[in-house]
Amino acid sequence: MTAAIEARGAGGESEAGWTIRFVMAQGLTLAQIPKPDDPAIRMRETPSARYAVPRYSGLAGDATIEAKTAEFIAILKVRHIEDDPPLFAFYDPPWTPSFLRRNEILIRLK
Repeated sequence: MTAAIEARGAGGESEAGWTIRFVMAQGLTLAQIPKPDDPAIRMRETPSARYAVPRYSGLAGDATIEAKTAEFIAILKVRHIEDDPPLFAFYDPPWTPSFLRRNEILIRLK
C-alpha cells in the first residue's frame, strides 16, 4: 500500500463536517485517481505511517468507543509506546447485525 488519501466534507475538522480516509493501491498517485464531483470535497495525500490497530465487533456507540479507546491506550502506555490521538474506522452499513460489524481504533505510532 502507498500513502493514504484524505477527503474532507464541507467544514473540515474544525467546523461541522467529516473526514474520510482510504488507502490507494501501490503505484497510484493522487493525480491518477478519480476526481470528486462536488467542489466542496478536498483531497490531499498524507504521508505513510505505522498504526497500532485493535479490531472489535458490535455497535460503535459513544460509550463503547470511549471504553475501547481507553483500554487500548492503557495497553500502549504499559508497553511504553507513544501514540497520537485515535482515529476510528467503521466498515459496515447500519443494517449489518451488531455481532458481524467490524470496527477498529487506529493509533498512529510515533
